[in-house]
Amino acid sequence: PFSYERHQALIASTAKSTLAETSVIGYTIAGKPIDLVKVGKGERKIWIIARQHPGESMAEWWMKGFITRLLTAEDKDSQKLREGATVYLVPNMNPDGSVMGHLRTNCNGANLNREWQSGVYEGYDAPTLERSPEVFSVLEEMKKTGVDLFIDVHGDEMIPDNFFVGGQGTPEWSQFLEDRYVLLNYAVLKTTDEFQVGRGYGDPDDKDFQCINSPPGEANLSVGSNHVGNRFKCVAATLEMPFKDTTNTAEKKKGWCPKRAQDFGASMISAFTLMVPYLRGELGSAGEAMLKEAKEKTSASGNHWYTEGMKE
Repeated sequence: PFSYERHQALIASTAKSTLAETSVIGYTIAGKPIDLVKVGKGERKIWIIARQHPGESMAEWWMKGFITRLLTAEDKDSQKLREGATVYLVPNMNPDGSVMGHLRTNCNGANLNREWQSGVYEGYDAPTLERSPEVFSVLEEMKKTGVDLFIDVHGDEMIPDNFFVGGQGTPEWSQFLEDRYVLLNYAVLKTTDEFQVGRGYGDPDDKDFQCINSPPGEANLSVGSNHVGNRFKCVAATLEMPFKDTTNTAEKKKGWCPKRAQDFGASMISAFTLMVPYLRGELGSAGEAMLKEAKEKTSASGNHWYTEGMKE
């Protein structure tokens, strides 16, 4: 587990770094601070949040690994990321749920990852300060800064792999976003063996967990990554990690432990550094070459993991 005391210690240690700014952008229903960490001064705006579902504590272990490396002054990729982007991090979106031992909800019983947009469910407005101040506060900050890349870190109880869930099926999904989603996945593949493409959410009865994305116009916009990607027309993804272990890099004695989640988080620094030049504007020759290489190197996994699903 990643206790609330660990969270407070993470924020306290981060605040001591000259490379970071910490602030409180709002308060939960129970009065706990919603902590924001800001690192870097670059043009591109990267937002990463974790633990919308408080029981998925591997997400904050991931955050600890990411933050620790990002604040390592002499790390070359961290330097590049701090120069090329401004990174906004919310290590724990749901401190109330964390303290109360909830798996998926805040103290109001709200699933924060269904609180990002009104109109999805009849008669249901979201987010609101009364029911989901955590999402409300973060979204208000995003409106001020803009977003060029958004990652929402989670854990999944069923699928024994690390994988992204993209914004396929949202109204603003485009070739621009598909290309950059491919690049994002490939950048992670290049920087760690703990990641894969091809398996993910799809048919719940499929024992191979082959990814099947939402068809055009059918994505749920109350989900964080779908809403943010659609609102800001940016690359946005939910990152899922296993509760038990991965398929291809399984460690029977350790399983998917806090150390591996931290190392996985740290590795993402290098992946995001690769992505920064391609988040906006044209890909250019280097980006086009990387995209071609990405599709060639992942061809064995097909293209179903990055394209929109088929309408029935």
